[in-house]
Amino acid sequence: LTVDALKAFCLQGGLRTSNLRSIVWRIHLKCLPISKIEWAHVASRTRSLYAELKQKNLPNPHDECFCQDPQINNPLDQTEHNPWQQYFADHELRDLISKDVSRTFPELEFFQQDHVRRMMCDILLIYAKENPFVSYKQGMHEILAPLIFVLFSDQHQKDQKCCVCLECEVFDIFSAMFCEIMLELAKWYEDGSPTGSTSKPFDETGPYMRIQDAVPTSEIMRELSAIGQRLHAVDPVLSDHLRNFDIPPQLYGIRWLRLLFGREFAVHDLLYVWDVILCDRPISRMVECIYVAMLVQIRHLLLQSDYGGCLQYLMRYPPVMDVSTFIQQALHFRNPKVCVFVVISHVFFCFFLCFFYPSLLSSLSFRDIQEILLMEEQVACLQIKLNQKDIICSEAAHGIGDFKRIFFFVNILSLL
Repeated sequence: LTVDALKAFCLQGGLRTSNLRSIVWRIHLKCLPISKIEWAHVASRTRSLYAELKQKNLPNPHDECFCQDPQINNPLDQTEHNPWQQYFADHELRDLISKDVSRTFPELEFFQQDHVRRMMCDILLIYAKENPFVSYKQGMHEILAPLIFVLFSDQHQKDQKCCVCLECEVFDIFSAMFCEIMLELAKWYEDGSPTGSTSKPFDETGPYMRIQDAVPTSEIMRELSAIGQRLHAVDPVLSDHLRNFDIPPQLYGIRWLRLLFGREFAVHDLLYVWDVILCDRPISRMVECIYVAMLVQIRHLLLQSDYGGCLQYLMRYPPVMDVSTFIQQALHFRNPKVCVFVVISHVFFCFFLCFFYPSLLSSLSFRDIQEILLMEEQVACLQIKLNQKDIICSEAAHGIGDFKRIFFFVNILSLL
């Protein structure tokens, strides 16, 4: 087993029906070595480390490890070594985290459980205190939530792990994710202003400057500007349509990047998207391709909409009917030389135009040809979806037929 083999397995969607997703993610994030022999030792070390961090950062004044002398262990005492001082100091941050955690995936009952919310608050608080340069930023709870969901689902199927071990592993993978990925994600949480500065980011360019015309002042703005240029290269018609409505990528894309598309996909589809993101380096390149693929996926809706309609689709992204086809399109943008199924179809299409309609081809501009090719991609995707729906309907019809036969025999037996 190699890392490349695991990557190919992830890209093909192999983890969608597997209970090994949490292990594969940890391997990609370098929480676990590829060799299974070392896993037990790594897991033991992780649990010990988390226990130490929890005792250090989440002190309970009632624990036996603290002096229970009421002169020292007293909520009203303001001495430095009083455990209540740290307890009260953490209360404000914990309260902020708790409010965000309570809004996590409200449609899923799993995240409404008290022990899950408490676990999330503890992990986020420990991480914030251990990494003061990052601390806690709004949105981190939505990065943590899929990790907990994956680990809980995998361990629930195995029915082997206790809650304590699960919490240790969640913190391990979350910390690794932010240590490994926040090297890239951290820049997306910065506002671009120096510490202590109160100046507005666009003051130098004038108070009435449009967002898309202003000079980017933070990394996330620069990233979104680069994505806007990538979109223009892939689909100039859609790019110009959004630009004419003054809808720059910065208007809707900040949430997409910071949450790694956490609110734009259903949970199970989001996990597949993360399978692809986590197995690719640097992740910003794959994120860029997924971003562009999301826009191309709904281009027909955007092109026929006005300003309000476009904003509605971008702020509340429509459900993706076939996430596998969507991922293949994103992978094509990432590496066209490997994902050549679209390119090959374009070659045959251009050959068809040259051979049968040379006059039509000569009258078309380069942009017209690009528009036609993009329409062809959409038709191909729709055909795949229709074929899959036919298969599902056929299987459902067979299932209904079997149910009718069983019901018929049950009625006969009841008469006997």
